[in-house]
Amino acid sequence: MLNKRGFTLIELIIVMSLVAIVFGWLFVGGVVIKGNQWFTEVGVLRELLVGHPEVKEILDTKRNVYGYSVIRVKNSDNSISTYLLDTDILFNYEFRLQKTNR
Repeated sequence: MLNKRGFTLIELIIVMSLVAIVFGWLFVGGVVIKGNQWFTEVGVLRELLVGHPEVKEILDTKRNVYGYSVIRVKNSDNSISTYLLDTDILFNYEFRLQKTNR
């Protein structure tokens, strides 16, 4: 009679694949999706000034994890503009002017 001790190869492969799937979910949920959370207001203002030198200060930011973050800024002529910020995990970003108020 054979005394079975240990696991078979198929059992080890199944367990390792389940661990990899769970780790992947945690990584995607914890890091990848939160790209817009990584930007600070100082960093956003510095990046906005590169392409939009008329921006004077940031008035309000509404961070959105799954879509565009909304950034309201005051321009040098005291008008208020709204920009949309979209980022990914590689710190690629894009600012879009949504609308100009006043």
